Amino acid sequence: MPHIGGTKWGLALQGDTSIEVFDSFLDFDFIMFMTTVPGVSGGKFDKSCFRKIRNFRSKYQNKQIFVDGGVNAATGALLAEAGSDALVAGNAVFKDADPHAVISALRTL
Repeated sequence: MPHIGGTKWGLALQGDTSIEVFDSFLDFDFIMFMTTVPGVSGGKFDKSCFRKIRNFRSKYQNKQIFVDGGVNAATGALLAEAGSDALVAGNAVFKDADPHAVISALRTL
């Protein structure tokens, strides 16, 4: 896949999709783990994703890992420990009384 103008290519995985699907996209730069049901704001974090992220990090060491869904300070710390490179937080930020504090906490992970 050609990288045009410095773009990066990624693949989003949700639910029970095996990480091995990435074998067909090895020229991609990153994977995005969807840890809740996409499109459903405030969904419950899928804890099985911790194992998938660790396995992906082990198998595809030079690829970036992004995570979206159910990210807050508690899950974010565990996701960072599992090998995530970037986290997407929505409800944790926008529904908190002090969104700046949430962002600050997430940035320290």
